[in-house]
Amino acid sequence: MFASPQPPDLHNIEQPTIPIIDVPYSPEVLDMFLRYSYVKFTEDINLPVLTVLFPVAHAYKVFSLWLILRAKLKSFLPGDPFAVYLIACRHDFLKEAKEAVMISTPQSYTLRDYGEEIRHVSDTDVSRFIRFVQSREDMGRAVIRDAHRSSPSSYIGRCSGCDKDWNDAKGFCTRLGTIFEEKFIHNPCAKFEELLLPALVMLDCSRHVCEWDDGYSCPLQFTYLRNFVEDLVRRLGALNREMLAMFFEEDTEVDRW
Repeated sequence: MFASPQPPDLHNIEQPTIPIIDVPYSPEVLDMFLRYSYVKFTEDINLPVLTVLFPVAHAYKVFSLWLILRAKLKSFLPGDPFAVYLIACRHDFLKEAKEAVMISTPQSYTLRDYGEEIRHVSDTDVSRFIRFVQSREDMGRAVIRDAHRSSPSSYIGRCSGCDKDWNDAKGFCTRLGTIFEEKFIHNPCAKFEELLLPALVMLDCSRHVCEWDDGYSCPLQFTYLRNFVEDLVRRLGALNREMLAMFFEEDTEVDRW
C-alpha cells in the first residue's frame, strides 16, 4: 500500500539495503488508518480521529474508508456543528457544510478552541459561517416579532365550547413571540411540534381557559395558536432557505477522486 522506491540498480548485489522512506504520518496515525481500512468498525471513531484519517485516506486513495468517514461525519452535527463545518470545508463537502451551518447558532463557534481545525480552511469559509449564523439570528428575531405584531386585533371571537369571549389575543401573541425567540435562538431549525409544545404550556396558563371537556384549553385558542405557529414555521423555513441560497449559491462540490 505504501509506495517505496526500489534501489536504482536491482542487479547490483552490492546494494546493501532498500532505502527507508519517511512518510508524513506518525505510526499512531498509520496504525489507525490500517485498522479502519480493513476492519469496518467505526463506532469508536471520534472527531479527532476522523480529522486525522481524512487526509490519509485521500493521500493513499482508499475510497471505501473515505466514504465511511464522510458518513460518520454527519453523526457529529448535533454536538459540534462548527467542527463538522470546518472539516466539510477542508474536504469540499458542500452538503455537510450546509447542514452544519443550518443548525448552528452564534454559540456553536465558542464551544471550544478551534485553532487547529481553522488553520486548514480559508478565512472566507470561517467568515461565511459567522456571518450566516449572526445574520440569520437577527433576521429570525425580526420575522418572529413581525409575526406577532401583525396578529389580528385583541378580540378574536366567542368560543363555541365555553361560550366565552377571547379578548387578549394581542397580548397572548406578544408573550408567544418572546417564547419563540428564545426557542429560535437555541434551535434555528425548530419544527412545528417543537414550537407548538411550549406554546401549549403557555396556553394552559393563559387567562382564558375553557372549562369544557375536562379542563382542556379553549378550542378557539388552540385553533388560533396552531395557525399562528404554522405560519411562523413557514416564515422561518423560508428565511433559512433564502439565507442558504444567499451564502452558498455559487459553490459547487469538488470531485476529489
